[in-house]
Amino acid sequence: MSKILCLHCYEIYEKERINFDNYLEFNFCPNVNCDGAIIEVDEMILPTIKLLNQKGYMTEYCCSGHYGRDISSIYIKFYEECFEDIINSDLPEEFEIESGSTIRYSPNEELGSYAKFTYIMMKNIELLRWAMELADFDY
Repeated sequence: MSKILCLHCYEIYEKERINFDNYLEFNFCPNVNCDGAIIEVDEMILPTIKLLNQKGYMTEYCCSGHYGRDISSIYIKFYEECFEDIINSDLPEEFEIESGSTIRYSPNEELGSYAKFTYIMMKNIELLRWAMELADFDY
């Protein structure tokens, strides 16, 4: 499941209630007092993405991991301007820095679905704790 997040007012909306097409056009917040861009975010990683953006660590895209699919890694791609501060932080255990200003955790693909689900949940919690400890980033 995913939600819609405004990157200006940080309101969260139900995807079903928004006319949202992230592939064909630029989408704006439905709040009449806000002209912010809205993005689709996996519900499990939403608190982390909201907090990172509020702190100035602007994200391009992300995934919370999906235990029942082949693609089960958790990742966040940041804009280059703030990525040096990310590199210099203590990333959560087992998260790696990739080229293209991305951090990623990939669970062992040999795990059963229950174990993979457990690891993905735990790693999303660790990621949120990490984001909470980051100092604000000022462009």
